[in-house]
Amino acid sequence: MKLLGLLPRGPTEGTTCGCSLRGNCVNGQLCNCNNGNNYDNRWYVDQGYLFSETSPAAAVDLPVKEVGFGRFPWSDSVGRYTIGPLTCKDKVRGCPKAPSFGNTVNDADKLGHMAGDVVNYTCSEGFINPVSPSLRCGYDGAWERKTIICERVNCGDPGNSATTNRTLDGTRYGDTVTYTCKQGYKYERGDMQRNCTASGTWTGEVMTCSPGMIAFSATSLQSYFGYSSSPVPFNNATVNVGGAYSTSRGVFTAPFEGLYHIDVHLATYSSNTCYAYIVVNGGRVRTIYVDPYSNNRQRGSSSVLLQLSEGHTVHIALEYYYNYYVTLGQESTFSGFLLQHGQQT
Repeated sequence: MKLLGLLPRGPTEGTTCGCSLRGNCVNGQLCNCNNGNNYDNRWYVDQGYLFSETSPAAAVDLPVKEVGFGRFPWSDSVGRYTIGPLTCKDKVRGCPKAPSFGNTVNDADKLGHMAGDVVNYTCSEGFINPVSPSLRCGYDGAWERKTIICERVNCGDPGNSATTNRTLDGTRYGDTVTYTCKQGYKYERGDMQRNCTASGTWTGEVMTCSPGMIAFSATSLQSYFGYSSSPVPFNNATVNVGGAYSTSRGVFTAPFEGLYHIDVHLATYSSNTCYAYIVVNGGRVRTIYVDPYSNNRQRGSSSVLLQLSEGHTVHIALEYYYNYYVTLGQESTFSGFLLQHGQQT
């Protein structure tokens, strides 16, 4: 194989040749390096650069035998350099572009890598890998066969208070927690919504609530009621501050411990004596007695102070085996309110 060269063009005067002599360029391109020491009285050049390759059909493979430089009109003036014996080593294959993995960035060369190269990966913001992940380019031209996984940062449990309910999406980067006050409580301080951040901490602080006002007053949409042991259906709440009274069940549920006042007024229209009761957690605590008078409408009332714990229930019940009715509508009422929060001493 023979490689021919071109010489750099330059000014025709004052050119410094690679042989360190100054002289004129021959034909505007060849540098005059005849220093008088060569005896064939011809001009030579001592530098150039390779620009193409030629080879006879029989010599297409290595080794390269010689390299020639110059563009001289004399064939015996072409500079030649004979290359020594060549040693062919095993062919080294390179790897393609380094693979990408979700939520990662890497320091890979976009043009590919040679065998033995290592590409280091780092997790995107908000993601983490317990080790410093990397891939090595193998001598088979393939990257290591492993998957690099970056998981979302875990912020841990965001906490809660005894007076709030919470809705938690999760505890990792990007998740949120939302707080609401428990029934009967009102907002006190803290954040209603908090977010898990890339640093592994929650924004804001846990929300807390304080006891609010509790009061209810209910009538009924029915005209009368009787012959049943179920709670009297006071299903029309005209007041329900704190939302502790259930119109579908006719039951008041204490949202927290405290001293409560309960008040009941019943109207009857029956020839029999009416017995009704204030019932707390299934037990009768007060009796409402209405004695009939000439089949005319009669009324009976009762009230009571109750120290209730959270979750205790209160409703009105009739003595179901007697033949009488309670007149409802606007004539009978069931009411109650909180006097003081907490245990009374």
